[in-house]
This record gives sequence, structure tokens and C-alpha cells, in this order.
Amino acid sequence: MKRTAPMMGGVLLATVIGCGGTGAETATDTDGTTAGTDTAATAGTDAGTTAGTGSSGSDTGGDLQGCDYEALIQPIFTSNCALGGCHAGANPQMGMSLEAGVSYANIVGVDSGESPGTPRIAAGDPAGSYLWQKLGPAPAVGSQMPLGGELSAQDQARIEAWILAGAPETEPFQECDAGPGVAEVVIEEGPTSVQVGELVELTATALDGEGMPVDVAITWTSAQGEVLFIDRDGTGLGVSPGSVAVTAAVGNVVSPAVMVEVVDFDPPAAAFAADVLPIFTGVCAVPGCHVDGVEPGDMRFDREPMEVWERLVGNPAEEVPTMPRISPDDPLSSYLLLKLVQTTPQVGGQMPLGTAPIEAERAQAILRWILDG
Repeated sequence: MKRTAPMMGGVLLATVIGCGGTGAETATDTDGTTAGTDTAATAGTDAGTTAGTGSSGSDTGGDLQGCDYEALIQPIFTSNCALGGCHAGANPQMGMSLEAGVSYANIVGVDSGESPGTPRIAAGDPAGSYLWQKLGPAPAVGSQMPLGGELSAQDQARIEAWILAGAPETEPFQECDAGPGVAEVVIEEGPTSVQVGELVELTATALDGEGMPVDVAITWTSAQGEVLFIDRDGTGLGVSPGSVAVTAAVGNVVSPAVMVEVVDFDPPAAAFAADVLPIFTGVCAVPGCHVDGVEPGDMRFDREPMEVWERLVGNPAEEVPTMPRISPDDPLSSYLLLKLVQTTPQVGGQMPLGTAPIEAERAQAILRWILDG
């Protein structure tokens, strides 16, 4: 389709969802959306988390067996901090990797880079632990972590209990209560097909050994985010035609896969200025990300609407020069969209960094704008 500048109008909204990191320990990802690939059909598993019958958060189910750092604390860091451009990779922010296998050695008894003399984790002393301080709403240095949304109360309680127990590495800590055991996760009957550019609601229930519902967080996974993107609430978005397996899980308890068919469709158009730019402004134009003159790839989303449009449409991505940031009428060749819908892109991490994947409804507006050319 012809590359035509949009009519500019509408009101810009600013709903901060943000990327991960905090203050000097904040990270950015090159080009604003690192990753992608030279090919259009890059595979990428897509996952989100929702509660089976209550709030979202990290949960593993089970009893005190396995109720240790690896089972209950590491998943919190993995989901919120150990992301491309933040506390992961070859050059993690402040030299602090929170990836599985190395995070413990990087935090317990190790001084903070921002506050020398204050350990990142002081065993037995949450108030004296820099990382615990950063979880609060007004830390002494920098911003609350993760940026754009605090950890759930459940996750914060687990970290506090672990620190109070002496921050053990391998031993279960008594204060940890993993909650009732989950024996089965079942995806409830619902739509098994969705049109490109349309949404589908999926629901699942976690059951204990007696078949009773358990109130725990459920993680959704789409085998191909570029076919069907699914957010943490179980809302799916048809991105491109195809058939994709969807599962729901609590820890290692995974539901049988349900196949969802995405069928071709020409959805209603979305306008750049009124529908799409406010999303970029709220999700990406946050401190440490695509704003403030420190943006990766010179991709700032706090510029004038026309300038943002010109830097997106048809302009090559910095890390994948053969792929435009936005390719009109071609979602699978649009680097930025793939970075939003794929959990594991070939390079870097999913955007936005350090927080839950974008809501399916917001991704829908971006997809419809691209499809409209």
C-alpha cells in the first residue's frame, strides 16, 4: 500500500505502563523494540498471566516442599526484571543479572551500585535491603521497581518472607505458603476460532486433587504470538491466519492444548493519531525508555505526531535493517508489532520491558492501523 502520512488529530493520552528498571538500574532496549528477524514468520511463544478465580501474580501452587528461592522468588525476578535490556544478558544494568542460576549470587550480601554500603539483599533485614526498598512507592534513590507497575501484594509478601527467613538459597523457608496444591488446569469451552484483528476471550480453571477450584494465578501461552497473541488476562488477538496451540498453566501443571484457528479478515481501521499514538505515548514514552533524549535507536515517542509517524513507517529497525519498524499492510514484516506480540523474539526481549505484555485490546489498535496501510 501507498505510504501516506495520516491526518493528525485526537487527544494524546498518557497511561504509564512502562519498561523495567529503576533509576540508574533502569534499562533500555536497542531501537525500542529489539528483536525481530529478517523473515516475516518469526516464531515466538506468547504468554500472559491471569488469576484462575482472583488476582494475577506469580504462583506455583503446591505445599512447603519446593517452597524455596528457585521455586517462588526466582519466577518473580524472571517475569519482571530478567528481561532483555534490563537485568539480563551479557551486560545487565548495574552489573546485576537476575536471571535464573546467577541471580542469588548477584544480590544476597552484595552492595548496591546505586547505594554503596547497602546490600541489595540483607539476610533477615528487609528494611536494610536495597531491592526491597526499591519495591516501595518512594525509594530513597531512583524510582520504584519495576517501572510502570508495582509487584503484586503476593509477590512482595513472598520476597519479604524470604528475606526475613534469612534469604536461604536452597532451603524451604517456613514463612512461605505456596497455597493449596493444583492437580489440574482446564481451559473452559469457548470459541476455537477468531478473525484477524478481532479479540477472543479464553478462560481456565485450576483444580485441586478433589476437583475443587483453586484461587491461583494462571499463565496463558500461545505457541505462536505472531498468529494469536494472548495477554495476561487470557484475551487473544488474531494477528495472522493460521492454527495455534494455546495452553494454560499453574507452575508445572499445564492444561491440554486447545487449538485456535485464526482466519483471514479485513477488520475496521484504526487511526494513528487518535487510536495508536496514545498507546505508544503511554507504554513507551516513559523515563528510561523512548523519551528524555536517551532513547534507543533515536526512537522517541514524545515527539510531534507527524515526526513519530515518519520514524516508524517504512524506516528500518536499527538491529534488523532489512525489516521496517512498521510495514504498511504487512504485520508480519513490522518489527515493532512483532516485538509486542512475541514473548521470545530472536533478538532481545518482548516489549514493553519489565512489565506485563501489552493488553490485547491495545495491540489490536496497532494491528488494525498497520492492516489499513
